[in-house]
Amino acid sequence: MSRSRKTRVILTVLGLFLFYILGIVARQKSGFRMVIRNESGEVLHQVSLKVENRGKRYELPDLAPGQRKCAFVEPVGKSHITLEFADARNVRHVETAAEYVFADDRGGVTVTVNPGGTVNSTTPTYPLVCWESWLGLICADASL
Repeated sequence: MSRSRKTRVILTVLGLFLFYILGIVARQKSGFRMVIRNESGEVLHQVSLKVENRGKRYELPDLAPGQRKCAFVEPVGKSHITLEFADARNVRHVETAAEYVFADDRGGVTVTVNPGGTVNSTTPTYPLVCWESWLGLICADASL
């Protein structure tokens, strides 16, 4: 291997490592990942996530049956996050999606809306550092 080829390999590896580190920083700044899955068999309208008590409301588009949406929310202090939606009969539902989420939490949770409007959540993850890097910004519940 020539010296210039070794240099190119080292610079490529160094560049990839830097790209990975930048992804970790980007994921750390993105917030707490909420994946909402609609398994109810009906369209969910006026879907939103609310960081209780002093946090923001995050509006999501209507969810068709079998559809999945993702949002990154910013918890405030020690919060819980509620999922709000209206079912096909226009009945409003307000369900707790995640509890005990702190301002610096960068993990995530998957929330599934079942038939009848019941909601199940996975156990939230609370890593100190999101080593997922850029992949953590992709909204796939398999990575939660």
